[in-house]
Amino acid sequence: ITGDRSGAGTDANVWIEIYGANGKSNKTFLDNKTNNFERGQTDVFGISTQDLGELTKIRIGHDNSGIGPGWFLDKVIVQSEKSKLDYYFNCGSWLAKDEGDGAIEREI
Repeated sequence: ITGDRSGAGTDANVWIEIYGANGKSNKTFLDNKTNNFERGQTDVFGISTQDLGELTKIRIGHDNSGIGPGWFLDKVIVQSEKSKLDYYFNCGSWLAKDEGDGAIEREI
């Protein structure tokens, strides 16, 4: 979920890795047929991976491409298709070289 603040959206290529008790997913770039990662927007993606078990953390970031690539990430919600549990990973931070701490990836 992209935060609702000025300049929060990005056109950079966003990726995620999901970690669980049984392992981790591959780095997956998040894209679908809509204009993703815009201010105040919730985007939904499907990712196929092995059974990761109980989820423990995520790594999320982007490639810093495009005009104004900085992104304000509010949170990520991962729903396990197997267990139907929702896992919340709250961020509330910029992923931007020119905002906050300058990091373009986060481990949450």
